[in-house]
Amino acid sequence: MSCSSSRSRPKRSAVSDAPGRLPVPGWAALAVLAGSVLLAWPLAGTAQTPAGSAVRASDEALSLASFVQRVRQNNKNVVARRSEADLAATAVDRARGAFETQGAVSSSVGGTRQANTREEKLVRSGAGIYERDAVDLSATVSRLLPTGTKVEGKTTLSRFLTNLSNEHEYRSYVGVSLTHPLARDGGLETVAARVRVAEADVAASQAGARDAEGSAVAESALAYWDLVLAQHRTAHALEKVAMGERLLAQAQALRRQGRIPESQVWDVENDLIRYRAAVSEAQVAQSEAIGRVARLMGSELNSQVPGWRATDALPEASRPPPTMEQAVARAFELRADLRQRQAALERERLQAEYAANQVKPKVDVVASYGFNGGPGSSQAGSVSFLKDFPSWSVGLQVAMPLGGNIQGRADVQAAKLRLSEAQRQIEALRREIASDVATGVTLMSGAAQRWDLWSEIARREDRHVQLERQRLESGRSDVRELLFREERAINARMAVVEQQVAWSKAEALIEATQGLLLDRFR
Repeated sequence: MSCSSSRSRPKRSAVSDAPGRLPVPGWAALAVLAGSVLLAWPLAGTAQTPAGSAVRASDEALSLASFVQRVRQNNKNVVARRSEADLAATAVDRARGAFETQGAVSSSVGGTRQANTREEKLVRSGAGIYERDAVDLSATVSRLLPTGTKVEGKTTLSRFLTNLSNEHEYRSYVGVSLTHPLARDGGLETVAARVRVAEADVAASQAGARDAEGSAVAESALAYWDLVLAQHRTAHALEKVAMGERLLAQAQALRRQGRIPESQVWDVENDLIRYRAAVSEAQVAQSEAIGRVARLMGSELNSQVPGWRATDALPEASRPPPTMEQAVARAFELRADLRQRQAALERERLQAEYAANQVKPKVDVVASYGFNGGPGSSQAGSVSFLKDFPSWSVGLQVAMPLGGNIQGRADVQAAKLRLSEAQRQIEALRREIASDVATGVTLMSGAAQRWDLWSEIARREDRHVQLERQRLESGRSDVRELLFREERAINARMAVVEQQVAWSKAEALIEATQGLLLDRFR
């Protein structure tokens, strides 16, 4: 860095243009969108804290941890995704409800009046009309087993009176039946598919909610450090104003003594005007940063609501970033968006398996066994009587589309395509994660390196200021050169702050790309 001692008006130093803006990986691009609300506060209402941050007396202290907690509570997207996860959890209970025991009870009262056929007349003592009045009761208990077998127990009782007899007669039945699928809808995996699909949806929704929350936290961390940077820029702008006012008073004193020409006083006055304009610009930028913080917290800034003052101190020293291998492995394990895609892949795999099962013909074994009771009331309910009149059946039912099951095959093809697409999305996301991690590691390393370089430059600029002050006192320099040196020193210190903020933002981003940032604020 050259240290010119020219007496002519020096050009603006490159120190004031030090890089402080941090590039952001594609995954966290949302986190660096700047706010668009401009809120300007008057210069007179600004004070400087010992930490170097320019704030108003009415500003509310805000730490990064408390800011993140407010965002997590109020962020509309995060709240909505949590609600979606809670809603998805109800689908699991609905799917499990298919295995719940079902009970049914029915009763009916009815009558029949019909003409007998010739054959019926012979059996029914020549009566031309048959009349029957009956009361029927039945109870059924059924359940679907995890194997796909449906078991049903049934009991019926009928009391009836006909015109062939003057006494009530009874008929009862107690039995059990089962239907077991051999092809379609059979097997533990197929029967449990609806429950497992619902569980995969819950896992995807929960991972999506965590991903949304992680994105909001990452954006909040970057916005917070932007506010810290804006406060320091305002403070450094005010420091230049104070420096300019001090040197203007010194130049005016030297002018009265006849030691410098009036043009040097004018130069200092012009620089002081420039410094004051820079304060106004810095305060507008600080107001923008506060507005962004307010929006993230779901608040609105007005005359009744105070602004916020970031209170977290800048890091005193940088730490080395994690190795690429460690960071990528951790990201593959913890990233919520990857876990969401993996849950979606599992869902599509289950859907593909279920669709393949539904192409099969429906082949069911049907069996029943029971006992009949009656005709007397005591006989209808007597166990000893029932066991003498068993009733049973065993059979096979087959059903299939005669056109080759066009719909089922189309469903299988669609399920395979969705499964293939889910696999491609996971591979693409893994490549994106590796790229995000590499970018984060590079940003963190670069910010640490620039931090060290600008710290050394700042130390040298401070020594130049001390030397220039001694030269001015001995008459070997002028006020313009001292002002130039002091401005360069202030700019160098600001460049150090910019790299401290850049390193802090890079640290937040590398933690976000690994899925660690959210847990830091648990």
